[in-house]
Amino acid sequence: MKSLTATLLLVTICLCTCSSEEITAIITKVKSCFNCGMVENAGQLDIKVCGATGCCFVPHLDNGESNFNSGSTDRFEGQASLQQCDHFEVGHTKKSNYQET
Repeated sequence: MKSLTATLLLVTICLCTCSSEEITAIITKVKSCFNCGMVENAGQLDIKVCGATGCCFVPHLDNGESNFNSGSTDRFEGQASLQQCDHFEVGHTKKSNYQET
């Protein structure tokens, strides 16, 4: 089975346009192919986001739906999904200073 790293094409962090930027959602896009995606309950995606104000971490990103399927786009919002990254203040950073792992 291919690793999720090879099949996960895009993780987008949505930032609100407030006086400083904060996380309001995380969107993932999985490549569309036969062996792409993740088997339900057999893997997980952990997200760490760092900005000017420090870092936040989401262990086991989940929104209660079937996620990370081949060709799917999944959106994660709110405290239940984003945990400590919900409305995490990233601050004013240049793209080169912004880190997501």
